[in-house]
Amino acid sequence: MTRGAVTVGTYPDGLVTVEGRLAALLNGEDDHRLLGPDDFLQAPGAAADLAGLPADSLAAVGRADLASELHFADGREGLEILHAASHVDLPWLRVGTEGGKGQELQTVYWRSATGRSVVLRLYDKGIETGDAGPGEWLRMERQRRYRKDREMTAANVLAGGLRSAFVGRELAAVVDAGTVVTVCDPLEAVEAIREAEARGEVGPRLARSLAGFVMLGSQHVPPRTARYWSRHLRQLGIGLAPNEAVRSVVPLGAYLQTFAEAWAA
Repeated sequence: MTRGAVTVGTYPDGLVTVEGRLAALLNGEDDHRLLGPDDFLQAPGAAADLAGLPADSLAAVGRADLASELHFADGREGLEILHAASHVDLPWLRVGTEGGKGQELQTVYWRSATGRSVVLRLYDKGIETGDAGPGEWLRMERQRRYRKDREMTAANVLAGGLRSAFVGRELAAVVDAGTVVTVCDPLEAVEAIREAEARGEVGPRLARSLAGFVMLGSQHVPPRTARYWSRHLRQLGIGLAPNEAVRSVVPLGAYLQTFAEAWAA
């Protein structure tokens, strides 16, 4: 049964599930705001009321999505972040994108290694809602699911620390290291490889292999080798974008840290 933006499900064993946006659950489907910890504590009571259950019904959290957002006066800044994020490997996750070509990229998502579920999503909320121009309003979501044997109360979730829940083990390295991503065409990528070699971040032999890969592509290269070289380019913070006319250096780690700090309190 769906009531506005919230879905209520019932099962033969008596289990009742309530799923939807927190703002919609508390204030109605027209509320699209991101709400905070104090509002989250009200969710069990609101869910029980919606499902027609006693207010003191035992409620466990099966899924909690943490989201934060950034606004930019110049949408080009947001678009650069999206493009840079699409070139970043996160441990234990697989990256993918949605949207059009070139500057129309709208979503970057990271799925679990099996590809079955989305763990993190960075997307252009302004384009999704039609309330802002491309790149002007970005939202990042961390999707947290709790297995039935590990379900917690809302208070337990808050007590565990929301910033650590948002960052998790996957984002930690990028945030802590202040990862910088260079998005550029092949010629600029070769220059970035040369600079990485000068800093001692890559050996001479691998640097030349990467430069050749950047300029000549993967034709006649074994797929395993191409994946190996691609992974090293991402580890060096080099995002190859053949149609980019300008070298764009994006402090992605700093932006991700800003997203995370929304949950620091």
